[in-house]
Amino acid sequence: PCALSYYADEVAALNRVYELRNTYNISSVNMSIGGDSFQSQAACEVADGGAEKAAIDQLRSVGIATVIAAGNCGFTDEVSFPGCISSAISVGSVDDGSGGTLADQVSS
Repeated sequence: PCALSYYADEVAALNRVYELRNTYNISSVNMSIGGDSFQSQAACEVADGGAEKAAIDQLRSVGIATVIAAGNCGFTDEVSFPGCISSAISVGSVDDGSGGTLADQVSS
């Protein structure tokens, strides 16, 4: 099954991390999500009106990295939103990681 998150909830969560930056020693945010894909960087960055990019930029300005899945939808030629935002660190893999030892699977 595929879980759903709303852009507004994602932005609220990123803003909450920003609010807590002086209370906790936060160095990064992990977002293991992936949604729509876009044909251009410009289209990606305004997908939700630019709110998610603004929140990620704000975190970056205080040294908090936002690490986001490159995609969970099987696109072969695009990075999914919000991983396609230029100020995010997008990460991905080339297969499902179902081979190898248990230790290998846990680490992937």
